[in-house]
Amino acid sequence: MQVSVSLSQADLDAIAAAVCERLAAPGPEPYIGKAELAEAFRCSVRWIEDRLREGMPSVLLAGARKFRRSEVEAWLRAAGHLRTDASVGYDSKHKKTARHRSNGPRPAHEGISSVNEDQTIQAGV
Repeated sequence: MQVSVSLSQADLDAIAAAVCERLAAPGPEPYIGKAELAEAFRCSVRWIEDRLREGMPSVLLAGARKFRRSEVEAWLRAAGHLRTDASVGYDSKHKKTARHRSNGPRPAHEGISSVNEDQTIQAGV
């Protein structure tokens, strides 16, 4: 059995556009495991497990706990675990800055008054 179909150029263009759109659409975000999630957020697996006890979204898939990174990231932001650099005290070169109160200078070790530029110790009286 043979079937013959006749389509106009406009119909062919519409079909081609629909196929291209479908091919370009991203598929569903893959699920990842605890270790991969911990690596993605640069934290420990234990920290991930602690957040699970707080209600972090996950699914049980074939007996293993799995996550979608986008869902976890949204939950972490809402729970206050993910903050911007400005809120944790990073300077413009991304080095951590001290945001805590200083307790003043550290006391010198008993019997040592200073260390000279050549790294020799000056004994105190």
